Formats: sequence, structure tokens, C-alpha cells
Amino acid sequence: MKPLLTSIFLICVSFSLKSQAQTKEQPPRFNTFMLQSSQAGSTTDIDNLRVVNLDTGKIVYSNDFSDPASATNGLRLYYFPSGGSDITNFTLNGPMTRVVDGKLRLETTGFGSNGNGGYESHAEAEYTKTLPKNFLIEFDAVRLQWAGHFHFHVSYRDISDPPCSHGPRGAYTTTRTAPYRLNWLRMAASGAIFQNYGLHLNALTNDSSWPVLFTAPTGSLMQTHKLGISLVDNIASFYLDGQEINSADISQFMGKSTPSPDLSEINKIANAPVSLNISVTSNEGPITTPNGFIIPTSLRKITNTDLLNECIDNNLIEDNKGWNLVIQYNSTINGVYTKTDLSFRLRHSDGRIVPIDSIIDMKSVAVSGGGKASFLREKISGSLSRHSIYEITIKIKGDTLVFHGAIPLNLKISGTREESYGIANAATASLTGYKEGDYNCTAMMVLKIAAFKRLDNER
Repeated sequence: MKPLLTSIFLICVSFSLKSQAQTKEQPPRFNTFMLQSSQAGSTTDIDNLRVVNLDTGKIVYSNDFSDPASATNGLRLYYFPSGGSDITNFTLNGPMTRVVDGKLRLETTGFGSNGNGGYESHAEAEYTKTLPKNFLIEFDAVRLQWAGHFHFHVSYRDISDPPCSHGPRGAYTTTRTAPYRLNWLRMAASGAIFQNYGLHLNALTNDSSWPVLFTAPTGSLMQTHKLGISLVDNIASFYLDGQEINSADISQFMGKSTPSPDLSEINKIANAPVSLNISVTSNEGPITTPNGFIIPTSLRKITNTDLLNECIDNNLIEDNKGWNLVIQYNSTINGVYTKTDLSFRLRHSDGRIVPIDSIIDMKSVAVSGGGKASFLREKISGSLSRHSIYEITIKIKGDTLVFHGAIPLNLKISGTREESYGIANAATASLTGYKEGDYNCTAMMVLKIAAFKRLDNER
């Protein structure tokens, strides 16, 4: 059977993150999927992949892998040669995840030799778009050897999750920072059988369970079959060769629905692109010449591109395509204007936001300001000025640079008695600094911040 602000402008946004030891929440509605070959040289060919919007009946994504470039159309392809706990050793869009004879091949270490040299290896395709609210995912698959496994997972990707689910802080790791449990809808195959399938809760933990579990169908993926999973309102359905084989109500295992990757506090966050230019000047000891002495200087430039590359090196993002450096803050005003703290983030063109406090940290050390806002019936309007001294620490290429200086902000106040906001105009600031551990090194930073916008007004 079918069986969340307090004082004004709290900008170092925490995204309500919880430690791994705390109880995590049920995830919002599932919005992404992964196809994976896992262990013992397991290798799978994928074809005719499509996503259907079941509210409109339209195909919103399709891929028949007709040419090599199609492999990365709407997909990120990862190969982990060792797997297991080795989560930093992976290749993006490399030769082990490629198109072969019009099919996407997901190959792991040891193909054809039972995993010799990398038993825990895995390779996967992760969907880069957002699934519709009600969707159907279908594809053809065939496993090319008996040993190993194939997994089809449908889950929730948070806006704070890194692109690589198995990489550092990824959704499929114990170091995930998003406050959600890893729940997924799953179909899988091993050896010459299909596995039992259903809804898996708290996957990859000691508290995992299967509140929905169906007996495996007959057959195996040693022959080509079409697999599918749909979600319509609260009903998850599973398909084999185009036929529904089971379904279940999973409403109690999903939190509040979100139409796209989003933050619960999205309407409070103000965000602006920022251009950062740093000059680092170093001196070396004087060089004596017959005519006197020379003090050599060296100049090093650091820009947004360098910071993006540092984020890539630290596995915060995979490449710099679509990513921009931004400054953001929580724009809600709670009663009296009290303090504002800014923070740097990376924002992708698809809406994802990645914290980069490990690379560039920003904290307010002193502040002054003033202004006036007035009520007219239920609405409020006015302006505020903010003159805050910041300490900004940047860690790049093994060096730690520390800057101090003022960032002036002028804010326009709007909203109602119950909910008011302060949105900052464009600003420019110059800060001076130094390199830790090097007395003969000084630095200058120029920040050019564009006008801020609330994120919900951009959507």
C-alpha cells in the first residue's frame, strides 16, 4: 500500500546556524538531486535525464548528453578518487565524469578491477538548478560492472551549502553548517539487485531511520532501466520504467516550503557589490653602494579576483564563474538606531550566498552617528548617518593582513511602526593596515561599495 532583529543592523548574519551537536531541523521542501556511482570501481551510464514541472506539465530541464559539452549542462560533476574521509581530494568536471557514446559516464577508481586503489571512491552529478515545487525527475541508467553501487537522491540544498555536497561543510558531511537534517528520497542498486527504497532521515548519522521503506523491485541496473521520483504536494512517488511502483505522504518530514533556495530572514538582509583594492608595500634592508644606499620596496596588489581564488583554494567555492564579492547586513531597525555591523560574503548569480569569514573577517570597534526618522500615521521615513571604525582581517596566500578605518554609511529609513528598515547608499572608504609579523610592511585598502538593496526587492 502507499504507505529569525534585535538591535538595528545585525550584519554579521548567522543564518541561524547550529552546531553539529544540536538538534537540527527538518529540511524545507526538497529542491535538488544527485546521481552517484559509489565504491569498488562502480561505473554508471546515464541518459535521457529530464525534469518536469508537474504544475504546468512542461519539461524544464532535459539532457540527452549528445555531445561532450552537454555533460555540464545544469550539472556539476565530481570525482573523489579516494572517498571516505578524504573530502578535499576531488576533481570537478574531469575525465572520470564525461560523455561516452552519447551517455554521461560516472566512473570511480578501480573500474573493472573491483576498486583496487580506491575502494571508497565515488563520482556524482549534482543538479545546479532548483526543482519546481511539484516535479518529476526521470532518467535511464545502466551499471557497467557488478561490484559497487548506484544512488539516486532527492534532497534539500540550502543557500548556505557549498556547491560540492561531499566537500568541506557540504550537505552530505557531518560539518554542514546549515541547520537542517540530511533527509532524502532514495532509489539505489547494488550488484545484480535493486535496493529497498523510500525516505531516509538523518542520513550519514547514527540516528538515521527509514520512516518510509518499500521492498526492492525485481531486476537490476545491470540492464538499462528508467528510474524516476516525483513530489506532488506532500506525496512522493517512485517510478521504474515509467510506471509508478509506490508512493507515500512525507509531509511530516519536510519543514516549511520554500519556492527557491532562500534565507528565512531574506527580507531583512541588505546586500551590495563591493570592489576591493589593496596595496601592500614591503621594505627590505638597505643596500649600500659606493654612492650611498638604497632601500628597496616591493608592491603587491590584491583585488576581488585574488580573494575569489583564495576562496577556491579553501574549498569554499569551486570556480569564480558567477560569483561576486558583496557586503551585507540585516537592515531591520528595532526601536532606536543602535549599531550596524557589516560582513563580507560571496553571492552567486543564482542567489546562493557563501560566508567567507575564514578568509575576510570584519568587526566594528567604535561608532558614532545621528539622524532623524518620523512617523506619519503608520509609516516611517527619515535618514540616519553612521560612522563606524572597523577592523578587517584578511588571510590570503599564507599572510594575515589587518586593516583599520572608518566606513561611513548614509541610510534611508522606510517601513512601518511595526517593521522598519534602513538601506544604505553607495559608499567609499580607505583603510590602512599592516601584515602580521612583518614590521617593515604597510598596506592600504580602498573599498567601493555600491548602493544597497534588500534581497527580497531583487527577486
